[in-house]
Amino acid sequence: MRDRNPNQWAESEKHALTALRATGTPFAQIAVALRRTERGCQEMARNLGLTRPAQNRAQPLVLKADAPTRPCMCCKQAFPSAGPHNRLCGRCRGKENPDHNLAGGWANP
Repeated sequence: MRDRNPNQWAESEKHALTALRATGTPFAQIAVALRRTERGCQEMARNLGLTRPAQNRAQPLVLKADAPTRPCMCCKQAFPSAGPHNRLCGRCRGKENPDHNLAGGWANP
């Protein structure tokens, strides 16, 4: 039985979490090993500044050939959208042109 607050993490648990994440171990397995919840392990990893292993990072959006066009919420230009969550065109998000900013359009060179 633990003598401490169950929400507090011991330094040994933090070190184990860090080591397991460095090897790419999924949070579900880490949670079992540390007798913590998966969500608790994810939150502690975020608090410790641990990032996901490179091979597990999300891939860039790939648009389908029949992607619907939507008006950009910033510049109002139509653009192919990946879904209802995608409301800014690449230019306004700064991915196509770093000189374009959200607040005022094009930056002065």
